[in-house]
Amino acid sequence: MHYNQYKSFQIEQIIKSKPCQKCQSKNDTFSSSLSEVSEKKNNQQSTKRQKSVSFSSNSPEIRKYDDDSSENNQEFFPFKPFEDEKIFFNSINGDSSSKKTDQPPQISPMSSYNEHSFPSTPISSDMTSYNFFGLSNQDRNTQSDNHQQFENETNENVSLSNNIFETLANQLYNLMFQAGGNTETSSSDTIHRKKGNVEWFNLIYLHTSSPDPSIVQKIRRLINIVMIFNDTDDCIACINSLSNQRIVLILSDNFCDSLLPRIDSILNILSIYILSANPDKNLTFSSTHIRGVYQSIDDIYEMISDDVNPIKSDLLLIRPVYASGTTLDTAFIFFHLLCDILLDRNETEHAFQELVHFARQEYEGNEYELGQIEEFEKSYKKTRAISWFSRKCFLLKMLHRAILLREVDILFKLRVFIRDLKTVLEKRPIIEPISVYIGNIIEQSEIDPIVASKTNENLLTFHQFLFASTDQSQAIARAKKLPRSSAEFLNLLIRIDFPSAAKCLTRLSSSNDDNDGINIFVNAGIATKIIAIEKDYQEKGYILIHLQYVSYANEINIKTEMQVARNEIDNPSPLFRLGRLLLKINQQSFSEQFFSNLVNEELLINDTKRQKSLSLSLDYLALIHYRNENFKRASELLLLCLKAYHRILPVYSSYLYETYRDLGESFYRMDEYQLGIDYYQQALDTQIRSDNPRSIYAAYCYYKLGVIYFKQEKDENAIQALERAEKILKQSDETYRPELISVYETLGDNYNVKDKHDDAIIYYKKVIEVLQSIEPNDSKKLCAVYFVIGSLYSRKEIYRDAMIYYKRSYDYAREFLPEKHYNFVILHNNIGRAYYQVKQYLAALDHYSQ
Repeated sequence: MHYNQYKSFQIEQIIKSKPCQKCQSKNDTFSSSLSEVSEKKNNQQSTKRQKSVSFSSNSPEIRKYDDDSSENNQEFFPFKPFEDEKIFFNSINGDSSSKKTDQPPQISPMSSYNEHSFPSTPISSDMTSYNFFGLSNQDRNTQSDNHQQFENETNENVSLSNNIFETLANQLYNLMFQAGGNTETSSSDTIHRKKGNVEWFNLIYLHTSSPDPSIVQKIRRLINIVMIFNDTDDCIACINSLSNQRIVLILSDNFCDSLLPRIDSILNILSIYILSANPDKNLTFSSTHIRGVYQSIDDIYEMISDDVNPIKSDLLLIRPVYASGTTLDTAFIFFHLLCDILLDRNETEHAFQELVHFARQEYEGNEYELGQIEEFEKSYKKTRAISWFSRKCFLLKMLHRAILLREVDILFKLRVFIRDLKTVLEKRPIIEPISVYIGNIIEQSEIDPIVASKTNENLLTFHQFLFASTDQSQAIARAKKLPRSSAEFLNLLIRIDFPSAAKCLTRLSSSNDDNDGINIFVNAGIATKIIAIEKDYQEKGYILIHLQYVSYANEINIKTEMQVARNEIDNPSPLFRLGRLLLKINQQSFSEQFFSNLVNEELLINDTKRQKSLSLSLDYLALIHYRNENFKRASELLLLCLKAYHRILPVYSSYLYETYRDLGESFYRMDEYQLGIDYYQQALDTQIRSDNPRSIYAAYCYYKLGVIYFKQEKDENAIQALERAEKILKQSDETYRPELISVYETLGDNYNVKDKHDDAIIYYKKVIEVLQSIEPNDSKKLCAVYFVIGSLYSRKEIYRDAMIYYKRSYDYAREFLPEKHYNFVILHNNIGRAYYQVKQYLAALDHYSQ
């Protein structure tokens, strides 16, 4: 109820009471306790028209007059009216503070009736006893299995702080060690990638004149994004914005002095090529990134091609399998859950067309790659997946970046191709046992953690596809060729031993002779055991890490923990599971933008499975915002959800009831009352037109329409809607007593606000009638309702009725409050005042003394 409306009630507060100025003693205080007053009352000589009775020389007089006017009562009655009856409701629940506040009680015995605290949609995570939420929650699962899944999940805390995902969000973008040091990567959880920026490498061209378009097209065969500048500051700003990508820089010798000193410490610059009319020009600034001075781009094209070849990448994503003891590393869990989703065959009917469409959009204007995409669309076969992967075209480039930067949206587009790669690996194993070698570099500080992993018998895993060689000498030569930014980086040779017929690696085509002897392709995510670490660098010229392949089938603990993690995001829809996984790692904004982008894609608007999964995912995200009282964002996501639903369902489909209802509630909470009415009316219409209407749903919509109409001060419409809700509930075969309480309480509240006390009392009495029909009785709520009705009668100066209801409130209070609870002071005070007003002074004094 709106308890703040009761401030003007004539309720006396005995604790704060003091005599009026005319009756004050010298000390201006009570010297006698109330118990002393009670003892003396039986010895007093009373007369029919006694004007005053003095208890003692030190106590105040209590003046009583035959004239029972409110004016005289206010002037001579020794106790001030109770200032704030919210104390009564708060203290029922343990808050006995008498501090005055302008806010409604935070917890009151009737808070479940208050429509502001009424969790009117399944969005709320707080269930109360008397509302439509509980019933609509029970009925919601009859509409669809997917909605039942939502109901089971809406009470979860999305960011679970004590489970296996606890630290993953902080680790996700710090997984890499690479030549030149750890790249500083963005931890932003939004998709901020510009169109076309789907590769690991970017090329920046700084020159006084722009290159010929044919030169740009030639460069784009190697790197899709070519950014052209003629200003040093603009160029540096761009470099700084690409902190999580590798940069190839081509610049005119005119900019060397102004640019090179300012970028020397930027680690993600892979190589610098300087163009000059004089190839023998001496540079005033040296850097390990500078490859040389050249007259034209034609002179450096092959060198750039070698720099950006993903097959020969210098970046390794190597992680321990266990964080400590038998607890799996959170990055390991995320990687394998993501793989499960990408390899799921559900909802992939149009995945190939989706990949082609995405690639065309991202490589717009790139003549070479568009030709590759067209050939891929026309001639691709699953058995040729690895052949296409080793072409160094758009597929390898996009997958290389997406894995390194954990860009889930790109990986999702590539899922059908990733699945084909895995299938080919399983069908083309290498029959004999084999050892493969990877040449790379490693910073000295990164050796000790690997040694510790061996000491702890930890496993190591690679969160990427690997390209390796069966020739150890070629792998060592490859390591020695890699650039490094300081002497801290040492040559690294990784040896991995595989048993016969391991279904995680295969041989590459012999036609790939330009890859420094790389002839083995290894699946992402393999686990390995450390056999040995040889650090005699001075003798061999490299660090050797000897690993042995380990099958997950033999690791019981890994299987057990991963199953627990899978259960936490379980859902038949891989798209929905992906959304839940992103939420688990605190990537909510990314998840929202990802799903919003999918809704706005026109390619699959007629794909029923896709649109349904999008709707469910967006609905789930909206519920999270609603729980956080971010109603604006909740409504935005719900509108996107509705957009997806309308593509596959009729406007008045009963399946849309919940979305219309939740939109109505969101707009209502934002004080957008007309929009709230529109969507609640739409929700109501879906029930009326349904082949199987649910009376409770219709009653709920009428109830909320009544609430909002009252907000708009359209009382006639509000009363009509609430009466319809009452009629439906009463006529239903089921018993909806808690819902009737909500209807009666809303009507009573609004009549009370408008000082229509008689009407308010009628509906509050109906609340009591329904409450008393529920076993066991709710003493707290009955206590509160009786108190409110007593206060209304007191306000109407019908004191005998007020006395009756205060006494009933007192009786219920005794059932759940301790004997000396502060509320009994208020109740005795109010009952005493009622007796006083009807001139039953001894009874009044008896209650005042208590």
